[in-house]
Amino acid sequence: MGATESTDNNNPDHHHHDDADDDASSSNTSDDNMSNNQIHASSSSSSDDDDDTSSSSSIDPGHGGGFRIMSVREGSPAHMAGLEAYFDYIVWLDGTKVSENHDDFLNAVMEHEEKTLILFVYSILTLSLRQVQVLPHTAWKGSSHGLLGITLHYEQVDD
Repeated sequence: MGATESTDNNNPDHHHHDDADDDASSSNTSDDNMSNNQIHASSSSSSDDDDDTSSSSSIDPGHGGGFRIMSVREGSPAHMAGLEAYFDYIVWLDGTKVSENHDDFLNAVMEHEEKTLILFVYSILTLSLRQVQVLPHTAWKGSSHGLLGITLHYEQVDD
């Protein structure tokens, strides 16, 4: 279920792809055209631990809204970072709780192209929040699908 349709900004029930070129003014974040929103796993430290791209956190997501990951492109930076479709919500982006404004999300990711971006991701599968460090970039196979390689939809986080 890779939703790719564009809709107007006033309807939060539609999918958002990480696509700044075509859908930055819509409620969809398209990963088909916005190369600035792909996610690439980045080491969080110089340690050799297997879990250097994410860590668990006991921070409550605030039971507000977040960008639910609707699809993850295989081989994309998001896929490599371990983000999971349907179960994961991006609730914090670069130290700021996300809002319904898709443009703010897209702009923040574009500003971090080739720079480490810290996401807090809430999983409704494990009911836990984890920190994920990613490096948005275009140097991955399929990079025409955006910097993150994901399809997003803003909605309330339900446990």
